Amino acid sequence: STLITDQFNSVVGHGVNGSSNYAVVYPSHVMGHTMVVPTHKPQGDSIRGCYVTNNAWVKYVSLHGAGTNSNGKQDANTPFTTGDWVKLTAKADNGKSVSFYLADYRSSNPADHYLIESWQWLDLRSLGVVKNVTFTMDGTRHNQYGTTIPTYFCMDDFGGDRPLTTFADTVSAEVGKTKMVNLNTLLPAVDTKGASIEYAITDEADNTLADISVVGIRLKITAHKAGKSNIVLRRTVKGESEFIVLWLKFENTTTDTDLADTESIIISPNPATDSFSVNRSGTLEIFTLSGKKVYSDVGYRSGETVNITGYSQGTYIVKIDGKAMKLIVR
Repeated sequence: STLITDQFNSVVGHGVNGSSNYAVVYPSHVMGHTMVVPTHKPQGDSIRGCYVTNNAWVKYVSLHGAGTNSNGKQDANTPFTTGDWVKLTAKADNGKSVSFYLADYRSSNPADHYLIESWQWLDLRSLGVVKNVTFTMDGTRHNQYGTTIPTYFCMDDFGGDRPLTTFADTVSAEVGKTKMVNLNTLLPAVDTKGASIEYAITDEADNTLADISVVGIRLKITAHKAGKSNIVLRRTVKGESEFIVLWLKFENTTTDTDLADTESIIISPNPATDSFSVNRSGTLEIFTLSGKKVYSDVGYRSGETVNITGYSQGTYIVKIDGKAMKLIVR
């Protein structure tokens, strides 16, 4: 790796989705900050966002040092260590700004340290209506001329579309109650290698139906009236984010997992593999832990076999006339 080969390359080696074209941006305080004028409308326009990633030279410096000492330190050849960071800021002419860490070693947990090496979506919607956006960069290491870390980054698909995936199940909640959903167990697992997972809601649900917020790794849902809406969750690990559409259904009938006094009700066998039965007649229902109903029999008779072939392994809630029991499927 050298300055000449790395200076004009993305750390990914290509653009978004493997394209060969992308922008290498140099928002230097010496050369002048980089300004993007996204529209010719006199009143301005809103911008969805863009993809960003590191310049290959920045990665080289993170591994080998900047080649120049910062103030009061002999760190010219020192790789990034705890406390270092590289930050990109997009500031609109209206004064609003969005910041994104291209490298972040601030955490006391080394597993959380990262340098972005993939294309990541930078959401600019919070800037509102803008006439121009100015990009600046900064880092921890400084001398009398500014940061010794190269102020280069790469950009692609400005004003494009955010990548979205839709979660298959619908989360149900009962009107008039508050439900806490563990997002780590609800969503498909991600290998964090010991790093922290951060959740945030980027697109709110209809607040006339429910108040929804993230509390740590849990989704807090307080439903006000029956209906259906969705949110977009951002799940971030080591600076890399995915955006997940999560549908929610608010019902007047209970679908929660609070277990009633069911000493006289028996599921057999439990755990079960292919089928089970219950020693009571009535309306029998099966729910996932997220609240999705996967089976219903309003005329279930005591001892009848319920086929669960094809069910995923895990814990389910079986209800017979509203009384709930846990069923383990293996």
